[in-house]
Amino acid sequence: GLLQDEEVYNELTGLVVKLGEDSEVLAATKELLTESAHKALNDAEILDHSMEFAADVVGDNVLQKTSGEALRNTVTYAVRPSLSTFLSVFGLVLLFFSASALGQARSAAHQGTEIDAATSAVAHGVGKAIVTSLTKILSLPASAVKALGRGFT
Repeated sequence: GLLQDEEVYNELTGLVVKLGEDSEVLAATKELLTESAHKALNDAEILDHSMEFAADVVGDNVLQKTSGEALRNTVTYAVRPSLSTFLSVFGLVLLFFSASALGQARSAAHQGTEIDAATSAVAHGVGKAIVTSLTKILSLPASAVKALGRGFT
């Protein structure tokens, strides 16, 4: 028909473009869309259906379990240090205390066995305290994730 004519089609396209650029047309379109959206959101039937859908989603045990497991796995992966990180830190701590103990042993050999025994006891106590503290610190994220996971299941 009429739109098959290229000249008519071009004129109609130009008219639609001009209308789309007109500020009055844009304001009227915005007002119409806003009013339509508000009426749709205030419609009792749409609201009831939305609430029923939300209740079904929230009440779905399979969905809750799956999402809880996914969240727990994500948090666990984010907070739990890898085994290689833990072993690296532990190895560095052991190297530090080994060097410290060797220095203390050399010093003690020059000053006598009483100082050597006291130094050894102090180094042992400090090493034990640091290893205990590191163990507690590194186990905190895992226990927090387990507690978090129990709250979702």
